[in-house]
Amino acid sequence: MDACHRSRDVRITGCLLVSACFAVLFARQASAQLLQGTIDGNVTDSSQAAIVGATVTAQNQGTSFTRDTVTNAAGEYTLATLPPGTYTVTVKALGFETYTQTGIVVNANEVTRANVVMVVGRVNETVTVSAQ
Repeated sequence: MDACHRSRDVRITGCLLVSACFAVLFARQASAQLLQGTIDGNVTDSSQAAIVGATVTAQNQGTSFTRDTVTNAAGEYTLATLPPGTYTVTVKALGFETYTQTGIVVNANEVTRANVVMVVGRVNETVTVSAQ
């Protein structure tokens, strides 16, 4: 009987340890989800036409943490799971001047809207000279 009790105790202890591990993992995941924010918006030109394929980067001004994405066919972007803080958003698109906005505050469990209107870039001319 003594061996039966030990075997049962080992099984119960094993089940308790596995349950505790799952509880810790799920608690950490839930905690991380609750402490994140999102920046989203639309990127358009001055005529309100969507700019597709623009690169949008958010950089935390306090930690230098960065996350980037690309606008979709409607000119929309979403930068999710950002740690709370104050961010600088930079948008780059071919044919447009780089756009930068500072002081965008991200709070936990909130979506911060940051719409962008891009300005057409100046035409640059490149001359390449080769010696013959």
